[in-house]
Amino acid sequence: MFAEALLVTPEGKRIVLSVTNYQRVLDVLAIRSHSPSRPSPAEVKALVGELRGKYAAGPSLVQALLDERRREREREDAQVRRHAHNA
Repeated sequence: MFAEALLVTPEGKRIVLSVTNYQRVLDVLAIRSHSPSRPSPAEVKALVGELRGKYAAGPSLVQALLDERRREREREDAQVRRHAHNA
């Protein structure tokens, strides 16, 4: 004799699972437990510390982002001027 497997939904609904479906749920949970999870705050801090200054010898990535955004704003402004002129 064994107890029946129940799945309880967030709404509180209780669903009786067959042995086959119960095993499938266990398999899915086992797969998920082996999948990569989000890094802990300590791991993120360590990674940031490890990467800090890694690209310092190369071109400025911040400057590249600022230049790209400036070009985007120029395109957007030109598009607004075209629409205003055609209106």
